[in-house]
Amino acid sequence: MKGEVKWIKDGKKVYTEHYENLKPTGEVQRDAYQEREIEQMIKVAMLLSISKGDEGVNGDHILQAKKFMVCLMEETAPRIERLTTHPRMALVQEIQDHLRKYETLTRRQLLKRVYRGLAYGEVQFSEAIRILHLTGTIKQLDRGHATNPTYTLIKKKEGI
Repeated sequence: MKGEVKWIKDGKKVYTEHYENLKPTGEVQRDAYQEREIEQMIKVAMLLSISKGDEGVNGDHILQAKKFMVCLMEETAPRIERLTTHPRMALVQEIQDHLRKYETLTRRQLLKRVYRGLAYGEVQFSEAIRILHLTGTIKQLDRGHATNPTYTLIKKKEGI
């Protein structure tokens, strides 16, 4: 196919509203993705328009393309997070990944899962746990178990 795909009905208005409401997150990789995401959203909307035999891109195409991009971001976000994690913070990332997978783990369970990658032993592990506490990423569920506490991720709404 060749030719220009035109805006029809409320297509340009819906696109413009979405574009103007994009706010930088302050995370370089995520912001770079967002900048490209809007272009991809238009391309997907054009393909939806063509596949439906419509005369151009309307608001429904943009909204449906936006939903596709949101689903894609759910899968992409962890990869972006990995790209933006400094190698020295790999342990912090790994602990978060285990807590995402298992929801709650004791200190001993976490340590069993990550000890092979500890260059500085238990001190490195304790520092990673402390960083996650200080950033409001994890919380300790049972304050009474000083030697083997249970940890979980703090949901975004609970956090800062």
